Amino acid sequence: MPYPAAMGRRAWLRRLAASALGAMGLLLSRRSLAQPAALHDVPLVVQRAPAASDCVDSATLASRVNLLVGRSALVASETAGESFAFEVQILRSDDGYTAIVLAAGGSRKLDDPGPTCAGLSDALAVTLAVLVDADEKPAAPPPPPPPAPTPTVTPVVPPPLQRAPAPPPYGPRLLLSPVVAITSGLSGDAVPAVVLVNDLRVIGPFSLLAGFTWMPSQDFPLQQGHIEVQLLYGQLAACLSSWRVFGRSRIGGCFQADFGGIRGKGVDYPTNSEITRPWLALGLTGLLDIPILDPLYWSTRVSALAVPTQEAFQIRGIGVAFDPPPVGILVGTGVGVRFF
Repeated sequence: MPYPAAMGRRAWLRRLAASALGAMGLLLSRRSLAQPAALHDVPLVVQRAPAASDCVDSATLASRVNLLVGRSALVASETAGESFAFEVQILRSDDGYTAIVLAAGGSRKLDDPGPTCAGLSDALAVTLAVLVDADEKPAAPPPPPPPAPTPTVTPVVPPPLQRAPAPPPYGPRLLLSPVVAITSGLSGDAVPAVVLVNDLRVIGPFSLLAGFTWMPSQDFPLQQGHIEVQLLYGQLAACLSSWRVFGRSRIGGCFQADFGGIRGKGVDYPTNSEITRPWLALGLTGLLDIPILDPLYWSTRVSALAVPTQEAFQIRGIGVAFDPPPVGILVGTGVGVRFF
């Protein structure tokens, strides 16, 4: 007969022996009270607590007993009625499975600490088979057994679902953000730009930002020729931001300093020259980063820059071709990557 793999052969034999001895004890107590009718098609009632639903039901247990004794001795039933019947109550607790067998006023308790009900189901089949075989000629049915005690079933409350822990609000984080931007007031109006920045979160909500911005050259016509103006600069910024806005999005602001060079070149004049001058700006930048699919996120930047070193370009004897305002703006967006 199969038994859980966790138990060895000796433990299995000991359990069968214990079941058989318990069955004989139940048989003796049953005979001391009254002799039941012939054990042919005797009703078998199995009551299972909700937590013991994996144990055998009355039909399965009756089939196993009939197979062991080699004849039709038990029949599954919903209620015991007034005639002799076997009644089995199966409970489950933290210590394992427990079965109480009631027959003709006698009772027998079987315990199994196993993780499943397979061991207890086998023990029940052996116990009932011994009871059926030990009494081939039972007498008149005994008085009905007292009502079975109502089993106390402790409801098993499943533990609450554990949500995946949210990332810590603060800690090292490196972001690489390529951004396509539009600028105005820096090297012309509506000038495209490419911005590449690295953002390293240092401690708490504070992070450091470093990168560079490139703009293509712009032409400013002046009489018979024109002046080409191009701006390239790098930026360093200290940022304050939070990653707990609208779920896991980031919003923040930076104070930045920009250092670079602005180049002017005269074209189509009698004498053409080219010059590059230092360029400095101070500004404020607003950040908005929205996660797309880890580790990608959508990045948006808006910067307002004050340029204390205003550099104008002119052609001597002709006039000024480029004279920028003291304040410029940059608006950009792109897809960034988070490395850790």
